[in-house]
Amino acid sequence: MVKGWCVYFRPGVSYKTFAYLSSYIWRRAILWIRGKHARIGWKELRGVSVP
Repeated sequence: MVKGWCVYFRPGVSYKTFAYLSSYIWRRAILWIRGKHARIGWKELRGVSVP
């Protein structure tokens, strides 16, 4: 949904706004996941396979 919104409004809005929005969404998602799974490691969180 956010991607569609960004594509629709991109011509009228600056790159900095979308970069901020992207980083904000990423931070909020990470905080939410870390809250749900406090013992998960960073590599597992990012989806990197850990041997």
